[in-house]
Amino acid sequence: AYFVEASPSRGCLRVLRCSDPLCGSWRLFDASCGPRGYGRDASLAFGRDGAIVASFLDLDGHDDPARMIARVAVYNDSQGAVRRLD
Repeated sequence: AYFVEASPSRGCLRVLRCSDPLCGSWRLFDASCGPRGYGRDASLAFGRDGAIVASFLDLDGHDDPARMIARVAVYNDSQGAVRRLD
């Protein structure tokens, strides 16, 4: 997982997911996007049901430690949806 600036005003948490240990096939997707700085410093955990639990920073468009928000989101690969757990 890594942070990517999708535009000067938008950030995304991008994930590369391999289908097997040798990464013979893979999928790259934006798990979640928000204002500039959204998705920084991500950590991932993978569930047996295919879900990805991600924790990351949301800078809310400002590079100011006092305004940073820690977020947790669940991405369900089978449903293709993100549920934010704010």
